[in-house]
Amino acid sequence: MAMVTVTLAAWECEPEELLTPDDQKLIDRVKELDTDNEHWELKLHCPHTQFKVFFYKLPSSPLVMVKGSCNVRASLRELMNFLAPAQEEYLRTLKVTDPTVKCGRVLEAPDPKHRVIFAQVQTPPFVRDREILMQYISTKLGEKSAFVGGYSIEYPGVVVAKNHVRCDVMLSGYLIEEKELGNCDVTLVLHSDPKGFLPKKIVNMIATENVSGLKRIQAHFLDLARK
Repeated sequence: MAMVTVTLAAWECEPEELLTPDDQKLIDRVKELDTDNEHWELKLHCPHTQFKVFFYKLPSSPLVMVKGSCNVRASLRELMNFLAPAQEEYLRTLKVTDPTVKCGRVLEAPDPKHRVIFAQVQTPPFVRDREILMQYISTKLGEKSAFVGGYSIEYPGVVVAKNHVRCDVMLSGYLIEEKELGNCDVTLVLHSDPKGFLPKKIVNMIATENVSGLKRIQAHFLDLARK
C-alpha cells in the first residue's frame, strides 16, 4: 500500500477521533497494567534522574514485562510529535531512543493517528540483528494526557531480512501526562519477545535496555532546553 501524506498531527485530533476498537483495547490494557501496582517489582532507580524500571512476571509467559518511568522536560505536543513523527524525522527519533538502530522508516500513514513502522537494530556480535514491524498509534486521551504505542503486525511485501530475526512486540505503550506546560510524566510499558535462542537473562537485559530509551528521551529534551 502506498504512503499517504498526512496533513494533520495526532495532537490536533479529538481523543476518540479515528480510533478503532483494537486501538482502544490496547490503550485500556496499557493503562490497566500501569496501575497494577501489586505485580510490578522495582528493579532500577536512578535518584538523580528519577528514572525507574519495573518488572512484571506474568504466569502465562516466561518473558518478563517491563515498565520505565521518568519526568521529561517537554510539552504534551512536543512529546507526541517526537514519538510519532513524520517520515523525515522518524529515523532521528529512533536513534535518540536507541543508538543501535541501523535504519527505520514509516511504511504507511493512512491518517494522523496511525502508522506502520519498520526498523532494524544492530545487536552484539554473538546475536543476529533484530527488526521490528509494528502498527503504531498516537492519540490524545484528554487535554493533558496522551498515548503512543502499538504492536507487531504482518505487512505485505516486507519479509525478514537475511541474518535478521523479527521481534514480536505483543504490547508497547507510552502514557504521557502533562503536569504543567513543558513538563510531563512519561511511562513506557513493554511486553516483547526478541525471538531466537537467547538465555532468559539476556532477554531480560534486552527488555531493560528497551525501556532505557525513555531515559535517553529525558536527556534529549534536557539538552534542547539548555541550547
